[in-house]
Amino acid sequence: MCLLTLAPLVLRAQVDEFPSTVVHEMAQIPEPDGPPVTVHGVVVNAATGEGLARALVKIGDKRGALTDSEGRFEIPGVASGIQRVEATKPGFGVPETSGENFGETVHLLRVDKDMGELKLELQPQNSISGHLRLSIGGPGEGFQVVLFRRTVEDGRAVWIRLGNVRISSPSGAFRFTGLTDGTYLVKTLEEFANLSAQEPVCNADAPQDVPGYAATFYGGSAEIAGAAQVVVKGGQNAEANLTLNLIRFHMVQIAMQNVAAKGSLSFEHELTTQSGQGVESLIREEENHTLCAYLPDGVYTLAVYAVDDAAIGADLKPRPEALAAAFHSGTLEFSVEGHADRNLRLTLGSAAVTPVYLHYQPGPPPPAKKEKESEEENSRLDPQPLEIAGAPANSGQGNRTSKIEAFMLDDRTFAMQPSPPGPYWIAARSNKEGVCVGEVTSGGQDLSESPWVAGANYAGAPIDVVLRTDCASLTVEMPASLDAGSAGYGVRYYVYVVPEFGSLQGAATAVVDQYADRSQKLPDLTPGRYRVYAFRTPRAIEFRNPEALKELAGGKEITLEPRSDATVTLEEAAQ
Repeated sequence: MCLLTLAPLVLRAQVDEFPSTVVHEMAQIPEPDGPPVTVHGVVVNAATGEGLARALVKIGDKRGALTDSEGRFEIPGVASGIQRVEATKPGFGVPETSGENFGETVHLLRVDKDMGELKLELQPQNSISGHLRLSIGGPGEGFQVVLFRRTVEDGRAVWIRLGNVRISSPSGAFRFTGLTDGTYLVKTLEEFANLSAQEPVCNADAPQDVPGYAATFYGGSAEIAGAAQVVVKGGQNAEANLTLNLIRFHMVQIAMQNVAAKGSLSFEHELTTQSGQGVESLIREEENHTLCAYLPDGVYTLAVYAVDDAAIGADLKPRPEALAAAFHSGTLEFSVEGHADRNLRLTLGSAAVTPVYLHYQPGPPPPAKKEKESEEENSRLDPQPLEIAGAPANSGQGNRTSKIEAFMLDDRTFAMQPSPPGPYWIAARSNKEGVCVGEVTSGGQDLSESPWVAGANYAGAPIDVVLRTDCASLTVEMPASLDAGSAGYGVRYYVYVVPEFGSLQGAATAVVDQYADRSQKLPDLTPGRYRVYAFRTPRAIEFRNPEALKELAGGKEITLEPRSDATVTLEEAAQ
């Protein structure tokens, strides 16, 4: 028997493993060896402008100082030239965003004798705290509280789970610290008053009903759509108190039918509410593949997906004739209304795969030269032409995070892994130099605008992917006004090249720096019209939301013709 935590089904690939083009590897900086000078400056709170006492400022690898009560510092003996500078203080960090993670906390500085006072900013971190109380009286000591953050993936807003804490305070107090500016949700996990409900047993001796507390968002809703959002910025401490009501949970028992007896199937389960939100109840799977769990009143869908690993074998390219016997699935919709139900049945059937057809325009690229005899080394020289995957279109609804991938059958055909019924946003990326992703359609629908839909047999309409071999390139460069020879704190631009046409390949990003890489070349862009944004801090750009784009001021428009090699001088967008 197997006891599973019914967190949402997570398949092998994740869409966010397929980032847009990102170019931000900083060039090697020569070791500064000019005459030593004394560097003066101040470290301030970016939200208030006030000086920060006892912040540590480091220049290069050997020089550093703590700031005084007004945030000022002085570091003598700093060699002239380009230096790395970093300021740190507990409770503060560099400005961050929920978008691309560029991972840079150190900035560049040109040191010389004529340099003025240096000003460094640190962003105050935020916190969310609260108390959990029970309707019958008393605190929720021992309960778990989960934190979600609104972020942007592939140009769309979603909620990601940051982590959870177990309340250990007798007062029911909890606290999340070190939070960047943003929008959050707070949620409790379900808790039972009866330990037998935490480890359900699929037999007649198990209690039919048990008392407990349902998973609840701050704001009192069980569904994410009704949750109260918590917005923090500038070092705020927001309060999010929760009160949980004691309810009854009912035993649900589901027998899987038509399960192969040879025992080579491996199962995964996904339980969702009527709105598509994932349910994190504990579910037990017995050796006979009977499932049982305690659930509150509601309408649910259970999706079961089974893979016969023996039928597929270890081949990197599964044989098409083996696929029909490899995948099995079943879906059951049921309701829980005031009583236990031990007589539910879910019948497994063959799960279909969805073909993905590749079409090269104007024509296929030449094959990569195979210079090595090793098959593994050859696969790196000539990689699979495409990576394509999908994420549920309702992943913005919280816990449901099922991700699906495609696997290669031959040079022109892939197959989407069988997918629990529902809509999915598809993401695609070319793996070959000189190739970019063009139009991607399914059943006549543009998948950059409409989700692909998996049906009851875990498959959907075939997907057609155009891979273009007439790609363009774009070089983004610093304006000449930001002189590489001027002294002081360098300007760094985080660059986003956002398509203004239907595109699954998404936005390309780069980093350019006044004192390092003043330009970056972005290759293999799909021809079309783009808008180029440059910011001094990373940004989360919800570019697939027209309303969100309306609020984004500035940017420079450019149209990339097929096989063109264009250059754009950056203009700083409004922050």
